Amino acid sequence: EGGSTSKSFIPGNTTACVAIVYDINGNQKPNEVGKDIGELNAVLGDDDCIQVGSLCFAKADTSYSAVNTCTDTTWDSRLTTNMYCASNGWAGAKKACGDLGWRLPSDTELTIITKNSGIKSLLNMSGTYWSSTEFSPHGAIYRFFPSGGYNHGYYYYDKYCTGKSRCVK
Repeated sequence: EGGSTSKSFIPGNTTACVAIVYDINGNQKPNEVGKDIGELNAVLGDDDCIQVGSLCFAKADTSYSAVNTCTDTTWDSRLTTNMYCASNGWAGAKKACGDLGWRLPSDTELTIITKNSGIKSLLNMSGTYWSSTEFSPHGAIYRFFPSGGYNHGYYYYDKYCTGKSRCVK
């Protein structure tokens, strides 16, 4: 009511696979694009990724092997003296994405997916996924995507644990 609607998300003006329009403050004014109304589009990309806003998420999980950060600190220079540094799963996930020219998404970037069930379904993510966000030298944040559900959570996990990896660029 009384707001601007002259943007690309008007039905018929978008080629996105998923187009989401949101109003962060409900019926309160000003109800204008760029102020309290936003958009998020997810588009199938040509290069094995799905465009979500300015990010491009890989269409599939990336397999990885743990890295021995006791001897190779390239992917994690913070975990080098712990008894688990010989099997650093988080560093392995970072390395697998880096080897592809991509990177692990931050926790904030994974949250974009968890808050939009249509995009989560499009990406077909289920299980626990590493983020690039560390909370200590020994741990990083995992984001949980339950199969078939919208609920999500995050966990502070030790880097020697295993999780899934979904790269972003």
